[in-house]
Amino acid sequence: MEKNYNISLTREVKTEKSLPPLARLIYGDICTLSKNNGKCFATNKFLAKEYGVSVKTISRHITALVKAGYIKTERVQMTSGNFMRYITPLKMEDINTDSVQVIPKKKDCSYLG
Repeated sequence: MEKNYNISLTREVKTEKSLPPLARLIYGDICTLSKNNGKCFATNKFLAKEYGVSVKTISRHITALVKAGYIKTERVQMTSGNFMRYITPLKMEDINTDSVQVIPKKKDCSYLG
């Protein structure tokens, strides 16, 4: 079952002119997806599908977020020999993650108005 959720951005991230707008949104997703574990496990392929862009585009934006100091990435080798990437938000402390709201997906948009 697919869940809808809200993302939050700090004013600092929202107004960071050195970051492309999509990178700012991805950061919000990373913060939301890391709420439970402190780390986000989303792959570039997953994020590309969510935003309707290429995996290469997501990779560029992840790199921009790393260079700007908003996230760190870590590759961990699993027992299977495959690697898994973890993304940790570094400037998430100002985001009130308690306000993340899960809204059941509906076919119409009447719940918005």
